[in-house]
Amino acid sequence: MRTPATSIKPRLTLSLLAAAAIGMLVPNTAEAKPKRRGLQSELMFGASACLSGRTECSAEGEAIEGRTKPHVGMGGTLGVRPARFLMFGAAFNLGFFNPEYTAAGADVYDHARQHSYFGVLRLILPVWRLDIGAEFGAGWSRQIFRGAEEASFGRIYSQGLAMKMGPVIDIFVTRQMFIGVKADIIINRHRNVCTNDLEWERSCTATQNTDQAAVHQVITGFHIGSVF
Repeated sequence: MRTPATSIKPRLTLSLLAAAAIGMLVPNTAEAKPKRRGLQSELMFGASACLSGRTECSAEGEAIEGRTKPHVGMGGTLGVRPARFLMFGAAFNLGFFNPEYTAAGADVYDHARQHSYFGVLRLILPVWRLDIGAEFGAGWSRQIFRGAEEASFGRIYSQGLAMKMGPVIDIFVTRQMFIGVKADIIINRHRNVCTNDLEWERSCTATQNTDQAAVHQVITGFHIGSVF
């Protein structure tokens, strides 16, 4: 059985092969030699999937039944690269979920998303035109599950400390521009889950293993950027 995280592996492989093929067409001249110091900006577009945290990405019971399915995800980074092997800066991620849950035959959620902000540090191994990196970050995230039209609440959300880590592989296709693949694994350390009722009154409780808004997230996909 394929999980949400493993279902996107073929896309990563195809993206990396395409990037490598393009890189092979770039002349290996002094003018085309990659620029690996300066300001670095990046964007990522791909898929977002649920990772089990204090609760699972699915539920099977009398109260609620369903699964938090994958959706689209994206991210951006702006940083400084003081050396060929190091980059640090600020990053943003936005990943959506497709929460298909029912209770008593009615839909529970309309949609779900998580946005997050991080300070990041990336260690890079430069090989030929390739940059093989491992990124680590710490910051803040908010995860929101919006109630369906027939739900008895407006939204359920959690927010707080988050950590991020993941691999990135890029290939320079010009002296300054690179493309590749990237994965961001976002681990949430949210202590509370809050609910806004239909009057938008808020109540918060300690995070429990039955809260759908107590999961982690992985965002992965096509990566593009430039060094200035």
